[in-house]
Amino acid sequence: MTKKTTTKASRTPGPDRGPWRTKSGVVLTDDDATAMAAAFESDDFDPGSMTKRPVGRPGLSRRAAAGPSPRVSVRMEATAYAVLKARAEAEHRTVSDLAREAIEVFVTK
Repeated sequence: MTKKTTTKASRTPGPDRGPWRTKSGVVLTDDDATAMAAAFESDDFDPGSMTKRPVGRPGLSRRAAAGPSPRVSVRMEATAYAVLKARAEAEHRTVSDLAREAIEVFVTK
């Protein structure tokens, strides 16, 4: 019995995820990857010329300079959660959205 070996292309980010793509959806080929690697490794490359992009979810504040929003976890009784979840569904909102609103109303009194 011969052992079957398969090799994934270097541009594949993971099993069954398909090829690497740019933010706009253009598929990156092996030639593109080679050209990018050569550009990064050249003496002319300036890391400061790269555009810094924030990672993670955007903050809830409308001000871009506000930074990431803190995460808060709470525990509650099952009946209160059921009522909250039902109201969120009825209003086509998320539980988190209703909880944020309730806390904001409470702390701004």
